[in-house]
Amino acid sequence: MLLIQTRHQKVGEIPLLSISTFLQEAVMLWTYEPSEKDARLANEALKSRKKTTTQLQVIVEIACGSSPNHLIAVRQTYCGLFNRSLEEDIAANVSMPVQKILIGVVGSYRYDKELVDPDTTNAEATILREAIQTKQLDNDNFLIILSTRNVH
Repeated sequence: MLLIQTRHQKVGEIPLLSISTFLQEAVMLWTYEPSEKDARLANEALKSRKKTTTQLQVIVEIACGSSPNHLIAVRQTYCGLFNRSLEEDIAANVSMPVQKILIGVVGSYRYDKELVDPDTTNAEATILREAIQTKQLDNDNFLIILSTRNVH
């Protein structure tokens, strides 16, 4: 037995077999091309029995933290590996309003330059803040901003 601590569990004993399995999975993911690794991680998140916000964060990270071209490559690879689109699997496995948000962010092609209009930025920040405060995450304006704006 080995003592380790992760951010999801308290210090405790974990069988060496579990660590071996974890390391094997980590090495396998490391050997894949980036788009295949991300496609597999997204599929794993969608196929997990318990889809918490934490489980689905990987999809948001892939969609929002990647270049538009990488996201397209992930979507193409996903189709090739699983014979379904990423959007189809999100629709089949995630409930509203999170489903609507995820489909919006993975299905869009974001402009990836650093052109910023302060007036637009402030107006959209107000819309986002109000939607979050009122918990209206399926608001069309909220979804348009999330799915079309870049991370800069």
